[in-house]
Amino acid sequence: MMIDGLKIVVLASVLATPLFAQDAKICGDRKIRGEIATPIMAKTVGCGIVSPVRVTLVDDVRLSTPALIDCTTAKALKTWVKKSAKPAFKRKGKLAELHVVASYSCRTRNNKPGAKMSEHSLGHAIDIAGFTLKNGKKVSVLNDWGKGKYRKPLNKVHANACGIFGTVLGPNSDVHHRDHFHFDTARYRNGPYCR
Repeated sequence: MMIDGLKIVVLASVLATPLFAQDAKICGDRKIRGEIATPIMAKTVGCGIVSPVRVTLVDDVRLSTPALIDCTTAKALKTWVKKSAKPAFKRKGKLAELHVVASYSCRTRNNKPGAKMSEHSLGHAIDIAGFTLKNGKKVSVLNDWGKGKYRKPLNKVHANACGIFGTVLGPNSDVHHRDHFHFDTARYRNGPYCR
């Protein structure tokens, strides 16, 4: 009887816990905020996320659009923001927001018919097109890459993502990434793939 009573108490406790609080600690890390999302079970082979989260804030930096990703990717994003993005922009106005242009999407790489499935299709990837600083200045990968006073910080955040993420692509990689950084948590036998 005590076991059944315990089960009822545990069930009541679980039901009382808001699973979808919009600004809750997620992925077991108080510096990753957002909400737990419902599992995504796609009909297309190679798509879906078993335990998705919708991330809105990492290490006190907002995301312009909530990123629907898995916790491995959310933790990598937090590490990158803390160790690379915030320090890179510290002297230029301090980082306030990441301009997110893509996260989960059931599609092939670069949307090419017949190509391998993208890491986006598993919630393992996030695309960032720019940054907003606390002084209101907007920094764009498309407009500021390789020139001006934001050239060095953009180079740093791109280079330092390598290793934190398994794949890092930017404007020098190909035409598909000329306006954003692609970061994903794929792992390769030969180490990170960074271009």
